[in-house]
Amino acid sequence: MPLDEIMAVVGVAVQGTLALLMLVVWRSLKARWTLLLSAGFFAVTAQYLCVSMGHYSSGTSLSDPPAALNAVFALIAHGLITWGLIAYVDLPLAWDRRLRQGTLMAFGVALIALACGVLTRGDTIALIGVFMCGWAALFGWALRREPRAGHGIVMLAVLVYPVSMLAALAGWLSLAGAGISLIVPHAVLGMTILTTGLVRAQASSARELAARQEIQAELERANQTLELRVVLRTAQLRETIEGLESFNRSVSHDLRGPLGGITGVSRMAREALGRGDLTGADRLLAAIARQSESSTDLVTSLLQLARSAEGDVERRTVHTDALVREVADLLAGATPQVVAIAGELPDLQADPALVRQVFANLLANAIKFSGSAERPRVEVGATRSPGDGVVFHVRDNGVGFTEAQMRELFVPFRRLHAERFEGHGIGLTIVRRIVERHGGRLWAEGRPGQGATFYFSFEEQPSTVPE
Repeated sequence: MPLDEIMAVVGVAVQGTLALLMLVVWRSLKARWTLLLSAGFFAVTAQYLCVSMGHYSSGTSLSDPPAALNAVFALIAHGLITWGLIAYVDLPLAWDRRLRQGTLMAFGVALIALACGVLTRGDTIALIGVFMCGWAALFGWALRREPRAGHGIVMLAVLVYPVSMLAALAGWLSLAGAGISLIVPHAVLGMTILTTGLVRAQASSARELAARQEIQAELERANQTLELRVVLRTAQLRETIEGLESFNRSVSHDLRGPLGGITGVSRMAREALGRGDLTGADRLLAAIARQSESSTDLVTSLLQLARSAEGDVERRTVHTDALVREVADLLAGATPQVVAIAGELPDLQADPALVRQVFANLLANAIKFSGSAERPRVEVGATRSPGDGVVFHVRDNGVGFTEAQMRELFVPFRRLHAERFEGHGIGLTIVRRIVERHGGRLWAEGRPGQGATFYFSFEEQPSTVPE
């Protein structure tokens, strides 16, 4: 059996295996280049099968016509492989289209020439050699995009056939031996592309998996954020409902009662005037004035509560030390001996009007609830905390509160020690809303008969806001 036919049998086994492997890879990847290369290697297998069966030109002249069936399979195989490599290296769209059109035109003309009997053996060898040089150029492009993927080895392998043919023309190698050399580039090319294709697929799967994991993590974070918002919103709604319930009770008790009393006392005052009892009428009118003032205070507190959650926070530099001294002096019954400032209070970047309201409410409560102490004392101070920045405190030595009462401190219209002290139960709710609008928090500590301390912090801002 001639050497050509023996090598052709080897080629059938190698190229057929590569064609089947490409087909298997195509079924997994669904990539166009794998299907084109599989078809191309099947055509190469058919070409080698023809050679193994003795269907080849044994002459040494390049001007002789090639064996027709052998040449058809060779031209179709190299055209399909060229198209597959163009898709594999992922050229820009314009170059991809031009090279496909050029390949189709070149091999189409060659097949027509073969059918017309004008294509020579030398023409076929030259055309395949030119296209294999083109393969080398394509793998040079791939080498730039994917270094260390074996493309440099393929470049050298595909040049084996053109170099072998040039060596045959120079008389250094027989034409039959040069033809056998075609097995080498086909085998190296197929194995390298299979390897890099699978590596690509693995990398693509890893990227897709990472992307899916990132999306899943984003969804989990979004769900957690949504759940947190739902919890916060539910708490806000619950607080609003409780506030409305307390509001209804307060309005029905604190407004309807005084208004009803005003009506009754007014009738009694008129009767006293009718009897000429001016002293009794004056006493009754004074009672009407007190009840009217109480109702006015409640309405004013309700307006302050509504305004504490509306409008924009206008941050400016607030000189807290001076503000606290001014508020303490203005409060009824407040004297420098009652309100003490521990050290110098730091400045704030906050809304001055809202900060004034915070200190006014807290100091008024502290003065009111410590009034029954033997030596009433209210202290205002500030410390720095790692988690909250600057934390202010208002401390008194008054009646304090129990743990059960502490849970109702900031509920609107809930009054502590209502039997001993006047009030509407709105002041601490206003303070909390103002503090939270500044990004801070409010909390309290206290014991019955040992006083109470209210702490609050504002979110720290860079001191770039003009005064």
